[in-house]
Amino acid sequence: MRNGIRSVCDSYSLSFFPTLERPNGNLTIPGSIQYIGIAAFKKSSVRNVVIQEGLKTISKDAFRECPKLKTVRLYAANFKIDEY
Repeated sequence: MRNGIRSVCDSYSLSFFPTLERPNGNLTIPGSIQYIGIAAFKKSSVRNVVIQEGLKTISKDAFRECPKLKTVRLYAANFKIDEY
């Protein structure tokens, strides 16, 4: 686990986010993460997500079945969102 983010690939990918309860539901994804994997946040309890500059790809269904999710703020200039 690095910066509160657990990755099953490497320090540049976020492929799995545990479904644990965060006190306020807020999460900031650091600029070192370039790839968010398929269903990485599936059924998680996140409410507000901030993605810092550096992200290149958000995979299909990355935020699938996140009933508490309200906002996702992207600060990335050139990124791709896979079809959903």
